[in-house]
Amino acid sequence: MKPVPRVLSVDPGREKCGVARVTADGAIAWRRIVPRSQLERALTELAAQPPEVVVVGDGTTSQGALPMLRRIFGEEKVRVIDEKNSTFEARALYFAEHPPAGLWRLVPLSMQSPGEPIDDYAAVVLARRWLASET
Repeated sequence: MKPVPRVLSVDPGREKCGVARVTADGAIAWRRIVPRSQLERALTELAAQPPEVVVVGDGTTSQGALPMLRRIFGEEKVRVIDEKNSTFEARALYFAEHPPAGLWRLVPLSMQSPGEPIDDYAAVVLARRWLASET
């Protein structure tokens, strides 16, 4: 039996937002990058399978998303979590899942950039931080 997604996490940005569902053991059940203009619609669809908790980073752009999250999921489910260095952790997670190939393996990861946006990985990082804080 597959673990049920426990945490819905949102890493809101000005133009795009990372969204992820993570199980109680930290496994990624689902992750996407959603244009900011479509965030409310995406979250409303995700509310059909309500999570136990909704996590959002505490950055500047989260202030605009908080009222929406509270309206859709309820005040009691929304948690704000420190997002300091989450982008660096998201990069590491991205490269763990997409290791460089060929000659790129010789270039230190600190000198490489992911080949795509990693906002969804940042959302995973935030969810895992919340899970770690609950144990």
